Amino acid sequence: MPNQQLAKLNDHGQRFWLDSLSRDMLDDGQLASRIREQGLSGITSNPAIFAKAMADSPAYDERIAVAVETLAHDGTVAAEAVYERLATDDVRDACDLLLPVYEASDGHDGFVSLEVSPHLAYDPLATLRQARELWDRVGRPNLFIKVPGTPQGLHAVETLLVDGINVNITLLFGRDAYEETLQTYLRAMEQRLRDGKDLHSVASVASFFLSRIDTAVDRELRQRIDPQVDARIVAEAEALLGRTAVANAQLAYARYREVGETERWQRLAKAGARPQRLVWASTGT
Repeated sequence: MPNQQLAKLNDHGQRFWLDSLSRDMLDDGQLASRIREQGLSGITSNPAIFAKAMADSPAYDERIAVAVETLAHDGTVAAEAVYERLATDDVRDACDLLLPVYEASDGHDGFVSLEVSPHLAYDPLATLRQARELWDRVGRPNLFIKVPGTPQGLHAVETLLVDGINVNITLLFGRDAYEETLQTYLRAMEQRLRDGKDLHSVASVASFFLSRIDTAVDRELRQRIDPQVDARIVAEAEALLGRTAVANAQLAYARYREVGETERWQRLAKAGARPQRLVWASTGT
């Protein structure tokens, strides 16, 4: 049965997250059921997910009306403010559902991710400002603020982690970007250690994207397959179709393991730091 198969992932040291969140899932008990029966241990969201949910479901109609009335100033209200009110309400309720998982795992699992606006991906100061606002508004320890792993985003990430805000660094497509993410986390934990702050209370994950890499690479490979000019090139290209993403993930995971064995990390681990786990994102085939 699907439920049993998903629950068995925990037996292999793996956790699965749901890349979706809506008011319907919260209200009809679907989310609570997946946590209870399937072992769901995390949820991630983004503005696109919420935009679809809010546009398609009547469950938001009354909430939108209340938000507009509450936020209206001089007869006008910004759509973004309404969105943030609804999204943070959904995320807060999801955090509450997963809080028992978070507590039972000593803060290892049970997180919900809420993303800063993608329009701020190259503006570290604006990212910091909105991340802190969202963190305070949700007000739950099992929240991840999701920040794109751009160079500017990583500047904000380091400050947020030093401040004790959990961060999900997202949109990582290659090993170089992942390496920068790793180093950002290490520096932040070292700064907290120098400042005499608790390391164990801060969590972070690196969301490494998979299927989009295959989509991009396979497009290039197919150009070598058709038209069929050279049989050897065609055979090599066909053998590589659909394999790039997993190979990329294996190399990223090898680096994760390698860093975990360094003296630099062992010093932080002894002080209570948690590993920055990898999340395999964009896993659709």
